[in-house]
Amino acid sequence: MAHANEFKNALVGAALGLPAGEVPFDIVTYNGTFILSSPNKSFQYDNRDYYWDREFYKEDDVLRRCSMPFQHVMNMTAMATMPQDNSTGEAFENSLLPMVVFADGTRPKEIVWSCEMNVEICCGIECCQTPWGRLPGIVRFFISVALILIFFGSVIILQTLCRFGCQMCCAGLSRRLPLTKSSSDTPN
Repeated sequence: MAHANEFKNALVGAALGLPAGEVPFDIVTYNGTFILSSPNKSFQYDNRDYYWDREFYKEDDVLRRCSMPFQHVMNMTAMATMPQDNSTGEAFENSLLPMVVFADGTRPKEIVWSCEMNVEICCGIECCQTPWGRLPGIVRFFISVALILIFFGSVIILQTLCRFGCQMCCAGLSRRLPLTKSSSDTPN
């Protein structure tokens, strides 16, 4: 829940145009709303760029796109502050997110960010490392080579055992089976 509270602070900072939020926002209120003046610019949280909607996200082949519906973000960040005392600052922060809108009056549908492909996975509003992703690249390379060698070594051993086993099996069968001649094999 602490992460959700920090993320909420980044969202609020972005909504208010504070430097930590890194989204140049005009604090323009219209009918009790805060208008995103530059929704195409990202805001920062935990050294990652977050975008107000998928249409503003910049695709990248080496990154995995993650997203969360804006309503879930609002619910999650509101729940993160519920157990604490409801000071006026927190009440303002919790009431601000539902008032964030684009210039056309529509609300953001989702928050979008990126995680490193094959190293991280999307988890909540952040990125979590995969067990494979925690290993340095050179270690992953050597583990991959070792697994390939084990695989091919196993194939060679199985082929050798099958060949040897079949020869033993056939040799044993030919010794055990009596050679009988049928009556049709005898000359007249």
